[in-house]
Amino acid sequence: MVVYSPDGKNRHALCSVVAYPRWVNLCFFNNGAQLPDPHGLMQSTGSTVRSVRIGRPADLDSRVTDLLEDAIEMWPWSYDSERPITTTIVSVSNKRRSVR
Repeated sequence: MVVYSPDGKNRHALCSVVAYPRWVNLCFFNNGAQLPDPHGLMQSTGSTVRSVRIGRPADLDSRVTDLLEDAIEMWPWSYDSERPITTTIVSVSNKRRSVR
């Protein structure tokens, strides 16, 4: 999982990218449940987080871009151009979970 946050706090994240063997989920935090979704792309029913499954490159189209733009407009935080961009690895898993 890669989380994009202006200050390193997950709770301030705009979105995250979660990679699986056959697809990628783009997860919207904080305002995910309030994002307009006219194309019905959002999955899950959580009170704050919603996600979009991207199974092939063609799925990453203007509909997803529109969701990202709406999320940015609704997002209460902003990035500081003076703050250096860093990457923090929170966890790495060597072991695959069993298929349920």
